[in-house]
Amino acid sequence: MYEGEGCLEQTSSKGFRISIASTDLDVLEKIQAFVGGTINPLKRYQDHHKQAWKWRLGRKEAVSNLLSQMLPLLGNRRAYDALNALDTMEI
Repeated sequence: MYEGEGCLEQTSSKGFRISIASTDLDVLEKIQAFVGGTINPLKRYQDHHKQAWKWRLGRKEAVSNLLSQMLPLLGNRRAYDALNALDTMEI
């Protein structure tokens, strides 16, 4: 899910946030139950668009732990970003 719909955002010089956007709230709720974080609705710009949601994880230690666990499963681009984030964070 993270590989396709996820995002790793730098929030400060040493802070990062992981997020995943989806129209499948139940999938995001399973992720939240497993690793924590928050889920918020996204704005619908057109009435015919499905409601989308965004799961976010922002606590440094939680982000670091999740990135470390996911690292062996990530493709090259995402793994590179994860390693850079892990090097930058001070836990």
